[in-house]
Amino acid sequence: MQEYGFVHGKGEGPLAGDGHDTLFTVSELEALSSLSTDNSAAKSLDCGERQVHREERTRHLGGRKGRPCVVCGRVFPNNAKMTIHMRTHTGEKPYGCDQCMKRFQQKGNLKIHMRIHSGERPFVCLQCNASYSDSSNLRRHMMKHRGGRKGRPCVVCGKVFPNNAKMAIHMRTHTGEKPYRCDQCMKRFRQSCNLKIHMRIHSGEKPEVCLQCNASFSDPSNLRRHIYKHTRNVVL
Repeated sequence: MQEYGFVHGKGEGPLAGDGHDTLFTVSELEALSSLSTDNSAAKSLDCGERQVHREERTRHLGGRKGRPCVVCGRVFPNNAKMTIHMRTHTGEKPYGCDQCMKRFQQKGNLKIHMRIHSGERPFVCLQCNASYSDSSNLRRHMMKHRGGRKGRPCVVCGKVFPNNAKMAIHMRTHTGEKPYRCDQCMKRFRQSCNLKIHMRIHSGEKPEVCLQCNASFSDPSNLRRHIYKHTRNVVL
């Protein structure tokens, strides 16, 4: 269970408050105390203010929801992520390797490190069978196959995507997942935009209009095929 402490009153340095009780976790209080001699925590707060109330910090950080770090002001959505982050300030490394005594701030980093001792390389390039103990090393390797394009490779087919959102949509081609359903005919789709186009069949809406003959279509792909008839030699 997480332990908490309070700071009260006005003063100088990173522990300065605004005359009200301020709630901190014990690890945060220890971090603040260790930084109090040089006021480095106070210097990091926006606008030079040293108040650490959540409401004040949220206003400074553009209204982002979450709990701000009292040392650097970075916002985190929950206490678990805040606890991990605070280790960057305190230097705490609670996870130790039992073979070489190297220590880590996160459990996941220890798990990756242990593969050095076990020789395990679960991340395999599907194009050349090169294997790695760390997924980040595989991503860097995949860039060589993709001409240096940055992104995350699909673990099934190796295709690279620039972000997690596009990767999630792509993975549905492998899993068969179709989360978007028409409430009139129960047909399902992988993407919300495909459902939106499909719904025009039921509504009769045809917003895609040919500027040459005014023919209208519900699906932009049908319009492109139609325009090809006008242009013939133009590849769309």
